[in-house]
Amino acid sequence: GVQTVPTGYCSAANNATSSTACISSVSFNTLSNSSSCNTISPYYTDVPSSTATTSVSAGQTYTFSVSTISDINYSTAITSVWFDWNRNGVFEASEWYQPYTSATTGTVSVTVPSNASIGLTKMRVRSRGNGNSNGSGDACTSFASGETEDYVINVNGVQLQNPNLTY
Repeated sequence: GVQTVPTGYCSAANNATSSTACISSVSFNTLSNSSSCNTISPYYTDVPSSTATTSVSAGQTYTFSVSTISDINYSTAITSVWFDWNRNGVFEASEWYQPYTSATTGTVSVTVPSNASIGLTKMRVRSRGNGNSNGSGDACTSFASGETEDYVINVNGVQLQNPNLTY
């Protein structure tokens, strides 16, 4: 697969006066990252692949999990995740999943499209205080609460058979 990450991704600045409804952990396949609140505006972290990454295979289904921190402003959060499956540097509405709309932890099943572009790409996770919108078109929206974390993941080609078996 292509070993350079696409460029041109929009910024995901949050114009909050303080960090609220922060992301505390993210997991996807073998990627697992716990983080404390990013307390510095714009409440965005580009997580280095040396910290957390994973490889997934086209056509396979994986569990994505995210947890957020309750705080004085928001007891629960609304979360979204985008995967740039076509590696075009844009988080499109068709690449969006919603783990939960009013909770502190949740999961969603993510099937990597069988036609996903092979190689390194970005995954964006966003939280926001519950009661606000955080939908398919909000990958680049400036929020007044929450946090954004971007991760690098690697998409492998479709695995048609188990290489450990003889057919």
